[in-house]
Amino acid sequence: MAHRKPFAANLRALRERYNLSQAQAADMIGIPMKRYQSYEGNTEPPLDGVIKILQAFNITDPIRFMTGKETPQPISPFERKFNQLDPVRKKAVEVLMGLG
Repeated sequence: MAHRKPFAANLRALRERYNLSQAQAADMIGIPMKRYQSYEGNTEPPLDGVIKILQAFNITDPIRFMTGKETPQPISPFERKFNQLDPVRKKAVEVLMGLG
């Protein structure tokens, strides 16, 4: 088995913690599954990819996550579904909930 880079190992552990398939994680983040798979391999994501991952999984301290020292905050089923919405639907939910 090839040695994984810390980011890849942390991303996989995070996905497994939330009991998600790679396809579900990719959908939640908003990226193609092949790209997600490469991030769990040894391809380092660009900054915008890192930001999408951090936002989708509610990571509050990127440095601690990248080093494997942060335990992410739990994501409710509502938040998980909300994170999967396209921007127009997200805005509609925010307006309906009085947040936007």
